[in-house]
Amino acid sequence: MRYLIVGVGRFKNFYTQVERYKNQLYQFVESRDNADPKSVHLIPLAYQMNVGISSMPVDFSLVPRFEERFSALKDNLHQIIIDLVIIMVFNLFIFYLGYLMFVRYDKR
Repeated sequence: MRYLIVGVGRFKNFYTQVERYKNQLYQFVESRDNADPKSVHLIPLAYQMNVGISSMPVDFSLVPRFEERFSALKDNLHQIIIDLVIIMVFNLFIFYLGYLMFVRYDKR
């Protein structure tokens, strides 16, 4: 069910999580680089990863992993409660109009 959540809200949530992960990964690389006394301590751009950074091996179990966290159902319900109320009122109004049209119909 968590994969059915779509829309702008999910994109914003995903984007903030990606930004947070990017900062965590940058801090991880920076801390691992600072641990190497032979490094120049220049954190390079993504396309220059072999220049200015520590050449010490990295244990991949220490690298932070990205995992998307979905908001709880309670939070989602708080966001859509107004929309649900509007849809329910609209449906009641349409059914009431249909009932009135049926009652007022004069079959001759």
